Amino acid sequence: MKTWHIHMEGQVQGVGFRPYIFQLATEMGLNGWVRNGSNGVHIEINASAEICQDFVARIMNHLPYLAVVTKHKWEEVSLCNYQEFRIIDSGDDEDATLILTPDLAICAACRSELNQKGNRRYYYPFITCTHCGPRYSIMNVIPYDRVNTAMAPFVMCKHCKEEYHDPLNRRFYAQTNSCPECPIELFLYDQDSMLVASDPARIIDRVIIGWEQGEIIAIKGIGGFLLTCSASDKSSIERLRLRKHRPSKPLAMMIPSSYLENNKVVLRQEEKELLTHFSSPIVLISQDNFNQSPSPLPWNAIAPGLHRVGVMIPYTPLLEMLLTAFGQPVIATSGNISHAPIIYESENALADLSSVADLILDNNRAILIPEDDSVIGFTALGRKIIFRRSRGLAPTYINPRLQWPDKQILAMGAMLKSTICYLHRAQPYISQYLGDLENFETYQHYRHTLKHFLRLFRSSPSVIITDKHPDYPSTHIGNELAGENTVPLIAVQHHMAHFAAILAEHNLHQLQHNVLGVIWDGTGLGDDGQIWGGEFFQLEKGKIHRIGYVQYFDQMLGDKMAKEPRISALSVSWKVPGYEQLEKKFPPVAWQNYQIMLTRGSSIKSSSMGRVFDGVASILDIMDVQSFEGEAAGQLEAVAKDYLDKNPFPDQNVYQNLIQYELGNFRVDMATLMEQIFQDRSSGLSSGLIAFKFHNSLAHLIEKIAEKKQIKHLA
Repeated sequence: MKTWHIHMEGQVQGVGFRPYIFQLATEMGLNGWVRNGSNGVHIEINASAEICQDFVARIMNHLPYLAVVTKHKWEEVSLCNYQEFRIIDSGDDEDATLILTPDLAICAACRSELNQKGNRRYYYPFITCTHCGPRYSIMNVIPYDRVNTAMAPFVMCKHCKEEYHDPLNRRFYAQTNSCPECPIELFLYDQDSMLVASDPARIIDRVIIGWEQGEIIAIKGIGGFLLTCSASDKSSIERLRLRKHRPSKPLAMMIPSSYLENNKVVLRQEEKELLTHFSSPIVLISQDNFNQSPSPLPWNAIAPGLHRVGVMIPYTPLLEMLLTAFGQPVIATSGNISHAPIIYESENALADLSSVADLILDNNRAILIPEDDSVIGFTALGRKIIFRRSRGLAPTYINPRLQWPDKQILAMGAMLKSTICYLHRAQPYISQYLGDLENFETYQHYRHTLKHFLRLFRSSPSVIITDKHPDYPSTHIGNELAGENTVPLIAVQHHMAHFAAILAEHNLHQLQHNVLGVIWDGTGLGDDGQIWGGEFFQLEKGKIHRIGYVQYFDQMLGDKMAKEPRISALSVSWKVPGYEQLEKKFPPVAWQNYQIMLTRGSSIKSSSMGRVFDGVASILDIMDVQSFEGEAAGQLEAVAKDYLDKNPFPDQNVYQNLIQYELGNFRVDMATLMEQIFQDRSSGLSSGLIAFKFHNSLAHLIEKIAEKKQIKHLA
């Protein structure tokens, strides 16, 4: 008989791993212990080498549902004569290499108990077990134990303690365990912060009445507050938009879980699987998938001009109770004022959301790490695209095919849709979506998350990576940290970073063949000091080269250009035959001033494909001024799709002569493209056909470039 120490690394905390080890060891008649640590789970057993090997094999072959083991090892240690197998107190003296478990949506077993009369957790709004409930959002430090989370103030009652210590119970060592006898409490407030109700049953009834009467209700979720109202009440939605200062950006919907079973919404298999996944993201689905009886939802108020709508199902017990009782979809959008980060603290909710919500539903379990809902969509071919990586997905990133350097590398992100990535001991941790750093509250939120990240792992970066733009707040913070820690700082070009991220995510960097990168977005500082955004790169022998770009045009009026597609239209098409058609879009004085500016020329040029999309949307009279980034491009896509839906076998004509080759590289000729679009407008072609032709031409353009370069792999 020998004593063996087994170390398991990965996503092994907050997923029922210790109870699983306890049960397996007991089943095999092994004595020893299991505990959490800052770098995973540690186990010691008394066994022969053969039995130890069998024990490890059985662990790896039958892992708990949510567990992921990235590394494991075992070694003989000094003999210790254990008399039983126990779960012992966690240790926290190791270097932190744990994969943090994301927040988990309510599981099927807890959903069943929630609705089971006679169960002691019947209609208890905070029912959880080892398979569901908050994790990352309530974690203060690691390892994952109740004392290290927002659950620390809640003392378990006798019955919960019995469950917690019962190896056969689903709540064995469940750190979020509570019940109506030791409850997390609900509080419903009005706009004056006066308590309306604290009894869960009364609160449910009052919220349902509120939705029926058109009220807007803020509800505390896992990662922050949601602003909700009836999705069938157009006036409520319009009032929510007015109060939130969100005139046209699409709003997400939450539908009752029962909708997935009673044909109220028709889903593809991959959409249904994602909606019911433990991450419970917002999934973009076609509005046509909804059964429109007895009357259609006011889609133009929910997602103006678009064909798809973001949908999720209730991911907490409280939301499950509310949506089941209401029986209809509700709008469920981030609890914030436009452009500010999600509100997650009770005091701020009462102070700031009272101007938006008629009622505020709070609870006394703190949120330590705020998170927006994740957003995911699918292509026509069923390929998943993550648009926003946040609740349920962050901060874990697992890709066993990638070989990461064993260094502490901190990547600071850019300006818009910001995130942080920390590579620690060969494991990357990607923060939740943080938002746009031009907003001061978001900037503070960014710094808070960064500080929390570094505290969790008790380490300092040895290398810091920033965007090449010197004026981004993330770059300033990166410079600050590099100075404080006396470590190297590397500035990376924005679009090359996009390309590198795609290469890594899909393991394309390991190919022996060249890869063509097509990186199109709104803005990013280029290596030549100009604004890039319509870039073509080639990965060749491990190095990235810029091989093509959208023809430069004048960057006008700073951020105003991104907000007014008509300005992009003017700059991209200036002096092109037909550009005079744009004059009607501007006041006379503005038109004259812009002509003078363009004649003089700007020292700052742009190759932004984002601005090209904006410009085409304006030329087609789809949108001249937008209220959020990407609105015009989204509307342009919707118009093209609408045409394609009505013409399933469209004319495949494309715009010609768009590529100019020079010294082995190339540029996309915007003047030629715009001239042909104006010609189509003058010929009376519909906006839908031109929008489709524009998209189709860009796809053909990429194909032609790949053929010319003899590259078969695209990113």
